[in-house]
Amino acid sequence: MQLSSILQGQPIQKNGFTANVFGYASYRFEKGWRLSANLGVNSPRITLQGTSASYSYHSFSVNKQLFKGKKGSISFSVNSPFQKNRRWLNEITDQQFYQRQESYFVMRRFRLSFNYRFGKVQGGIARKNAVFKTTT
Repeated sequence: MQLSSILQGQPIQKNGFTANVFGYASYRFEKGWRLSANLGVNSPRITLQGTSASYSYHSFSVNKQLFKGKKGSISFSVNSPFQKNRRWLNEITDQQFYQRQESYFVMRRFRLSFNYRFGKVQGGIARKNAVFKTTT
C-alpha cells in the first residue's frame, strides 16, 4: 500500500503492507445440532502519519433445531471468550507533534436466541416482470 499527500506544503509518503485473514467452519451433528466457529486477524493499518492497531476476533456458537419440520431453533454464542477487552492503540507522528490514543473495548459477549418460523410461503415469492421498450 502506498499513501501520499502534501502537508504544510511538503510532500509526504508512506508505504506499508496490510493483510486480513479470516475463516469460518461449521459442522452439523445428528439430531439437529450444529457447532460453528469464526476466526480472523487484521494487520495494523497504515496511515500517512502513523498506524492503527492490529486486532483479532473469534466467536463460537452451538445451535439446536427444534420441532417438526425444523420450524424452531435455539442458539448460544460467545464472542471473544478468551479476550475480555480489546486494547486499541493509534499513533500519529508529525514534525510538529506526537499523538497517542489508547482505548479499550469490551469484547467478550454472550448471546442466547430463539427463532421460530410461522406459516409457510406458498407459491414462492412473487416478482414483477418489468418490460422496457426503447424507441429510436
